[in-house]
Amino acid sequence: MDGGYSKDQVLRSASVIAAIANSGLGSLFPAGTETGKGWHDTTVKADAFTNTARSAELGGEFAKESNDLVRVVSGGADAAAVKEQFGKLQKTCKSCHDDFRNAL
Repeated sequence: MDGGYSKDQVLRSASVIAAIANSGLGSLFPAGTETGKGWHDTTVKADAFTNTARSAELGGEFAKESNDLVRVVSGGADAAAVKEQFGKLQKTCKSCHDDFRNAL
């Protein structure tokens, strides 16, 4: 492929994103684990461990938009429609990072 749109490649990537979105990502941040230390200091805000309603809301939006991306690509949409749906998906990522991630 030489820089053109590849439905198969986009579908593979969209499917990976959807798998992550539907994997229970929010369960990685249970209350009481915010003070643990791993390989490095976390960039996750403390609120991510306690605001489960907002976390669930954002996770649901992430799952919806990623599933919609798979649907759009699978349906044979053109590159412009795929980009539009990817933009919606990207906004869900940004919302979660804005709410629950400290500046790097």
